[in-house]
Amino acid sequence: MLPINDHAEGGAVEYVDPPPEADPDMVAVRVTGWSMYPAHWPGDILFYRNKAQECRALIGHECIVTLEDGRAFVKILENGSEKHVFDLASYNAPPMRDQHVTWCAPIEWVDKRHRYQRA
Repeated sequence: MLPINDHAEGGAVEYVDPPPEADPDMVAVRVTGWSMYPAHWPGDILFYRNKAQECRALIGHECIVTLEDGRAFVKILENGSEKHVFDLASYNAPPMRDQHVTWCAPIEWVDKRHRYQRA
């Protein structure tokens, strides 16, 4: 079983079955909200490795991102207006412009069986 990361201290309070070929660094996050609809609906479980990656290498990818203020999002990374910031794009919401991203990891697996549960 893998923890669902709620990005708060003491984090995981729920566990889900891992995807095939999961490794010990893999964790999950549950989608809330509609900003990434239609790709990701509330309740979908997104899996990613809990290892930060070079964000510039992930431009154009759907990622889990954390901002300086601690908020975490599922967004598409895009270049910002300056080298040290990123735009965070959504499928169904306006972009978040020029954000200071402190951590990012690409989404590696999606479980859509949990749509609308606890979202």
